Amino acid sequence: GQLFFATRAAAEGDLRREERDRAGRAARETALVRALRRALADAHPDHGGTADQFIQAHRCYRAALRQVRR
Repeated sequence: GQLFFATRAAAEGDLRREERDRAGRAARETALVRALRRALADAHPDHGGTADQFIQAHRCYRAALRQVRR
């Protein structure tokens, strides 16, 4: 159920902690997606990769996007 805080300061502290946690998660997810996007571009046949490398990188990228959007 519901949370109960003895003081307003305790409630605000809990909110700030949740916001920091959420911001940290978003930053890690953004970094992961950027890294996979870079790997996707590097694996592209026009940039020296092979079709198989590109397909595998694209699968990883799509899987990461699905996880981030949940």
